[in-house]
Amino acid sequence: MEQHDKMMTVSWGKFAAMITTSVVAMFFLMYQLVTASTTRRSA
Repeated sequence: MEQHDKMMTVSWGKFAAMITTSVVAMFFLMYQLVTASTTRRSA
């Protein structure tokens, strides 16, 4: 049972890392779009 619990923890860690990476990437892309649009508008 202990080994099974460890496996579950690892999979949850990978799952959380995947979500965190995608969320960070999304925010970065949105930030890039916002800054690009604001600089284009002001110029």
